[in-house]
Amino acid sequence: MSPAGKKPASRRKKKSSAAKPAAAPLRDPTAGIDDLGRAHEEIIRLSSLIEASQTINSSLDLDAMLPRILKTATVNVKADRGTLFLVDRERNEIWSKVMQGDELTEIRLPVGHGLSGYVAQTGEDILIEDAYQDPRFNPDTDKATGYRTRSVLTTPMRNKNGEIIGVFQLLNKATGPFDQGDVDFLNALSAHAAIAIENAFLLQESLAKQAMEQELEVARGIQQRLLPVESPWVEGYELIGLNTPCEAVGGDNYDFIQLEGGRWMIVIGDVVGHGVPAALLMANLYASMRSHAQYEVDLGTVIARVNDFIHRSTDVLQYATLFVGVLEPKTGTFTFTNAGHPPPYLVRCPDPGTGEPAIETMKEGGIPVGMMPGVPYETGSVIMNPRDFVFLFTDGVTEAMNEAGDMLEEQRLEACLKSCAGLDLNNIVHEVQVEIRAFAGEAPQEDDVTMVAMRRHH
Repeated sequence: MSPAGKKPASRRKKKSSAAKPAAAPLRDPTAGIDDLGRAHEEIIRLSSLIEASQTINSSLDLDAMLPRILKTATVNVKADRGTLFLVDRERNEIWSKVMQGDELTEIRLPVGHGLSGYVAQTGEDILIEDAYQDPRFNPDTDKATGYRTRSVLTTPMRNKNGEIIGVFQLLNKATGPFDQGDVDFLNALSAHAAIAIENAFLLQESLAKQAMEQELEVARGIQQRLLPVESPWVEGYELIGLNTPCEAVGGDNYDFIQLEGGRWMIVIGDVVGHGVPAALLMANLYASMRSHAQYEVDLGTVIARVNDFIHRSTDVLQYATLFVGVLEPKTGTFTFTNAGHPPPYLVRCPDPGTGEPAIETMKEGGIPVGMMPGVPYETGSVIMNPRDFVFLFTDGVTEAMNEAGDMLEEQRLEACLKSCAGLDLNNIVHEVQVEIRAFAGEAPQEDDVTMVAMRRHH
């Protein structure tokens, strides 16, 4: 037994033999300053992004917006200068507006050409520390401007769907080579800028569409006011006119002009082109025809003078096809001249059961009016017998296209006229309309359809 008052040796406390912890290494006093500097820079960039987003989206004017976006990019990555290119998918190009002297000039490059074109094509980021050591860099611009490019940063701008809609190209960072932080900032800026740019394009498209619709309404108004309100009554004859404009609004027109001695002038024309310019030229042609028709006896002279007037008063590329006929109701004589217009048909209707109707074309005349001055125009003449009818039309009839791209053409029209020659005039015009719709199907039409028909009853 252990002596009284003494604990067994095995239960005595032992002093710890563990070593004292080693002293922590001294921290670099500049490290905290660097961290604070980077944090401060990030805060500044974040604030710039927020401010840039507000500024960029404050206007939908693309010309005002793009310089703001570029300025935000160059200031925040400390670049000396830069260019913001946008991608034109339809032309497979990138484009930008730059100052040349005092003027803002648009420059365009093919996608794939140069550093910016390459980025637009591939979506890769390009960081170059020394431009003249990189074979992808083209020094020609430096040579032309006297500028010295050192470092280059080129990054894509993507929209929310990941599609490349533009390219940033920044030059000569003030504090050294561009780095990944600069790329990250441009990517963040792109997210805001892409939305604003696409909204600006949508606005431009909307405004252009509104302007086009307004122009078409003006053209339709001009065109409709030139058309006869109703067909004239001529004893022993029936006359019908019909105009169906397509969406584009062409320059078709027809007119009935009463002359001395009970005669009637029948006019059908088609101006080259669409929209307001075509409608205005047709208005000129309409006024000129009515003016000259009252004072000239010879139809060829009338058209020659109209041709000279149109040539003097319009652009060299503007002209019109025109067919003009003068009806002498008492004799059934129809004298005409054809100025480059699709030849109308005289449909000879035999008595019922005696055979198929015969068709004659009316081609005598000359070239379209307005193409060149001093051109002579021949005249032709036919005599309409009872039950015969004349069918005048513009090329919107025979050039009506189906979904396969085929045209209706003259043979189909002639067959239609022969098959319905025994019907009254309204039904003949209706059957031609039905034939056009059946042939074209759902294919959109690009030209007006205008028809004039005249039948002698006795």
